Amino acid sequence: MRLPHLPCRRPCRLSPWLSPRLSRRAAILAALALAVTSGACTSIDDVEAQPVRLTQRQAVPWEPMANCIARRSAQEWAATPTFDRERSTATIVIASKATPDVMAIYTVRADGAGSIVEWRRRKLVADLGGVDAGAKGIVDRCAAGS
Repeated sequence: MRLPHLPCRRPCRLSPWLSPRLSRRAAILAALALAVTSGACTSIDDVEAQPVRLTQRQAVPWEPMANCIARRSAQEWAATPTFDRERSTATIVIASKATPDVMAIYTVRADGAGSIVEWRRRKLVADLGGVDAGAKGIVDRCAAGS
């Protein structure tokens, strides 16, 4: 059976979401929104089972680094920091503000006078929105103090 041919009245274009003019922030939000809406809820255990996607040593002490990461992440997400001063570590759980889905987890631990930051995220089909680069950017800006 042949399907009828439907004429296109206007030139076919790619979706505006694929436009090179799309801001990086909007692309990151679009990718994470897609991740939130595609599939079941993601728990902390699900994210912790994923491989570490970012590891960075920074000259900033662990507590100020963890506070900065939580503060910056809270602009777009629900960021919940947990501090363990005995072990000199902090865990920042990043979740969607609209759903209970856990998106990513930062782990910050003391390394001498500085800190080591690790980042894991939920499994995505592809990092189309630059989620990994966005996480690195947050850590870099916190390290630079801006």
